[in-house]
Amino acid sequence: MQNIYDYLENLEKEQKNVLEWFYQKHGTLGSLPESKRTDNGNLIVSPAMGIFKSKNNEFATSIKQTLKGPY
Repeated sequence: MQNIYDYLENLEKEQKNVLEWFYQKHGTLGSLPESKRTDNGNLIVSPAMGIFKSKNNEFATSIKQTLKGPY
């Protein structure tokens, strides 16, 4: 099985930063940071509700939902 850091090594800088943020937070509970960005300034979640895929990433990084929302 491939180590997560071996996989991250081959990604673009922004993709790597966002995925590392999520990996470091796995298993924790809490609110998103107020800025909704990593320490390097990469957006981790859409300000609006829905599936978030940054223009710099090949894949979605988060899904934001509310109790009354469609997701």
